[in-house]
Amino acid sequence: VFGTKETDEDYDVANEEIQGTWMFEYRNSELYLILSPHTILGYLTSDAQWEAPEFVVNQISDKKINLRWDGEGISWQYILAPLSQEPQIEEDAKWVYNAEGDLTKDAEYQTSTFYAHTDNWIEMTTNVLTNNNDGTWTYKLPDATDMQWQAQLAYVSQIVASANKKYDFHVKLRSTTDVEGVTIKVTDTKSDKLTLVEKRVDLEAGVEYEFIANGVEGQDIPVETKINQDQSETTGAVKFVFDFGGNPANTEITLSEMILQESK
Repeated sequence: VFGTKETDEDYDVANEEIQGTWMFEYRNSELYLILSPHTILGYLTSDAQWEAPEFVVNQISDKKINLRWDGEGISWQYILAPLSQEPQIEEDAKWVYNAEGDLTKDAEYQTSTFYAHTDNWIEMTTNVLTNNNDGTWTYKLPDATDMQWQAQLAYVSQIVASANKKYDFHVKLRSTTDVEGVTIKVTDTKSDKLTLVEKRVDLEAGVEYEFIANGVEGQDIPVETKINQDQSETTGAVKFVFDFGGNPANTEITLSEMILQESK
């Protein structure tokens, strides 16, 4: 689009304020947000999006608009929300436990993992997840991985959430090695798109990391069934996802005090 053909990597381009129009349009069962040609929503994925920026509306409310651009073999998600409604994910945030609003009390989890390395994404089976039955979990990653989403750990719960409420999320992580760009995500089971929290953090070997997100705007997340690629079914509501992709060999992660609560 901008005449830069020397690289396949992402790059920044300065642009001025864009004036244009927008409209909504139903196409079969999907709602589209249609913008004027040559309108940019922060990240431009392709020439086609530059010429016709038309996005599927996954979710819309007075708090947030969740959009999807479908490219060739890949989809991109755009979330538009007022800055004042962004989750309060701060390094110095304080955790205040709210026993009456603790949604994880007595919760049971269906766990799943995905473990791979290099760019062939062939799943490995040497990872081991252990429930220590004392509120802690141990995840052993004996082999190194190379990129994000290659060392995934997910907890599927029956915990439901509401768009009319705010939530606090808390978890502690400890790694035996330095792991950069660990993904922490709280989302829905069926689509992975109704996201309450998503953040990447760095873990330092032997140092406990306390992750806190206060006052997160809720989403309507009911118990629903997802049909997986192998045609199996997963039924759940809120899902807690951790990804340690890029970990060095012989990494052992301990997770503890994973709590989702209604904000006071």
